[in-house]
Amino acid sequence: PADHHTLRLAFRRTARLLFAAGAVELLPPTSSAGPLRSEADAAAYCERVRPADWELVSVHGMASCPMALPERGGVCDETGRPHGFSNLHLCDASVLPGAPGISPQGTIMSFAHEIVSRHLEAT
Repeated sequence: PADHHTLRLAFRRTARLLFAAGAVELLPPTSSAGPLRSEADAAAYCERVRPADWELVSVHGMASCPMALPERGGVCDETGRPHGFSNLHLCDASVLPGAPGISPQGTIMSFAHEIVSRHLEAT
């Protein structure tokens, strides 16, 4: 029950933010609902969604901050440091240049190990 309440609250708040930012349609993570086109739709959805309706999955978010030069679309350098920052290092799947096409666990672990090793060598 507490998880369901938290999911509904989080979805409603996220919907409010996304619509305020200009979203025109949201697709909730359930098969029992169609597109939501307003904050009122999202609120009504949150009132009727049941715990068993949620279709939650977890995936490795990859390549959202790829490691490359800025002019090539990169967000961070080879040490995992985002361009323009000196006090931040990324060492997760976001630094990959794309999805490897197979289970990414080994690749993610290797990248994280290498980034941490480079950081420790530099300090």
